[in-house]
Amino acid sequence: MQWQTKLPLIAILRGITPDEALASSLNFYGRVDMDYIGQVTDLPEEAVIGALRGEMFYNPVSGAWEHKGLFLAGNVIDKHRAIVSCLPDLSDREREWTEIAVKALEAAVPEAIPYEELDINMGERWI
Repeated sequence: MQWQTKLPLIAILRGITPDEALASSLNFYGRVDMDYIGQVTDLPEEAVIGALRGEMFYNPVSGAWEHKGLFLAGNVIDKHRAIVSCLPDLSDREREWTEIAVKALEAAVPEAIPYEELDINMGERWI
């Protein structure tokens, strides 16, 4: 069955937990859809954000919420730089959300490998 609008789905799923709503949003829309999550949980936006803290992060570059699996992946150092550069232009609410996201990115930065531990293999080991 193809879903034409959000309404039939919302009517079926109304009253689910924020975690279930996030999973459902990712399943049906492929992204964090805050309108959908708010409608199916019957919670205000602030309550949803509080309940899903650590599961989703606000990205001021895109202006949207992102699931932690997407947000904390890739080049986290460049993401950190881009997001920190947005901080002066944000409202108080957005700044609070972004500061949480910045801390998560800082925690996700991989440890640097010391030069002494680098190993280069130039072909087969038996050569």
